[in-house]
Amino acid sequence: MLDAVTSPLEALLLLPAIKHLSPASSIILIGARPTSTAFLLEALRRGACGHVAAADLARCLPKALHSVTAGEAWLPRRLTAAVVADLRATASPVPTPTRLRLLRGRGERVISLSRRRRAARHRDIAPSPTKEREP
Repeated sequence: MLDAVTSPLEALLLLPAIKHLSPASSIILIGARPTSTAFLLEALRRGACGHVAAADLARCLPKALHSVTAGEAWLPRRLTAAVVADLRATASPVPTPTRLRLLRGRGERVISLSRRRRAARHRDIAPSPTKEREP
């Protein structure tokens, strides 16, 4: 647990150092009641796993400790949308095959088959028979 009530900025500065010294540690920030979304997002980026308002310690701390030690995060609900938006903004886009790429792949297969047929003819080997249409 890290006290962010008296000095939130100092808590943010300490988070990376604590994670460096003890990477397996799960850090829960104890903070003031209205904590800004920007502050909480930055705390997550720096290694925090949760946040409990100082006024809610008696009620929420046991649940928060249990959740964080189980590998889950303990955060205010309002932060969910901000976390998802932040992940989307920082994630690299997954390349999707474009029609040109799909056609290019099909064209390469056609060329490969065509080369095989030519090579088979060149070696006097009959390619696989194809049915011709009867009139």
